[in-house]
Amino acid sequence: MKIISRGIILGSAALALYVWKLFATGNLMLARTLAVAQVAVSQFVHIFDCRIEDRTGKVSLFSNRTLLGAVTLSMGMVAAIIYLPALQGTFGTTGLSLSDWLIVAGASAGTAFIDVGARKIMQKFLPPEEDDGSSCKIVEPLSVT
Repeated sequence: MKIISRGIILGSAALALYVWKLFATGNLMLARTLAVAQVAVSQFVHIFDCRIEDRTGKVSLFSNRTLLGAVTLSMGMVAAIIYLPALQGTFGTTGLSLSDWLIVAGASAGTAFIDVGARKIMQKFLPPEEDDGSSCKIVEPLSVT
């Protein structure tokens, strides 16, 4: 149920941003780029949400260097498809302004807060979920000695 609710929340936010930007500007590429950026950033926020979901206050968001490196690399790849002309043509994207990025950040944070609220509501009204392997799992990095 968690995956379904998160998917609905993230998808709805991306669709809302896309429709809003398309009607506000008439620019299909800008609307598409804004939606792609929002989905990507929301997923990065979700990664950290999974990291602390069951261990609030017990784990630092920045203690897993491998995760930080992966998110940084992934965000760099998102930036590349948005700002590198060769990739813009391939992905049908265009550059985003600072105000666009602030909208993406706000929408991504908003989806995280809505997700937490939805989880609390579901916990009150639905029976506990059995672990089917689809929920967030905390995986500690392997130590290399």
